[in-house]
Amino acid sequence: PISAEVQAQLEPFNRAVGQAPNIWYVLLLLALLPAVCEELAFRGFILSGFRRLGHKWAAIIMSSIFFGVAHPILQQSLVMCVIGIGIAYVAVQTRSLLPGILFHVVHNSLVIFDGTVTGGMLDKYHFLARLYSGAGDEYFFDTPIVVAGAVLTVAVLLWFRRLPYQPTAEEQLQQALDHQSAHATTR
Repeated sequence: PISAEVQAQLEPFNRAVGQAPNIWYVLLLLALLPAVCEELAFRGFILSGFRRLGHKWAAIIMSSIFFGVAHPILQQSLVMCVIGIGIAYVAVQTRSLLPGILFHVVHNSLVIFDGTVTGGMLDKYHFLARLYSGAGDEYFFDTPIVVAGAVLTVAVLLWFRRLPYQPTAEEQLQQALDHQSAHATTR
């Protein structure tokens, strides 16, 4: 759980998001813009830079650690490190930032809604009422939505796993060196 101190610090932000005249502006500013910028930075530059060292999984893990550390709240940092591994894996498998950006936008949007949903918002934006349950100040995603999201996430990751992996030139060189070292030690 988030500490009372952090909750107090987040309260003005949550109140401002809840009082925004249009939720689409909030999603543009707090879901789309950070997703594009963070994916360009962490998967576009940092991941691709680490991949030049020749180790795919080391690059994925190290870029994900940097991604997690960039988020200031401990709980958020830990979650972002794990999510970063998934996004980095998808970026490597697809050789594209677009799937990661899409995932990141959806994730950011759900986090924004999760922390700011009120009864008034459910009345104003009917699509949210299909996702949430609760009353008063306590709203949460319906269990079928959470289960469907988890199943969909696993299915998409498994689908991306089936894509052919194309190593970088540095990864090919490292694989050749590893193979040569393994062959030399067996002689």
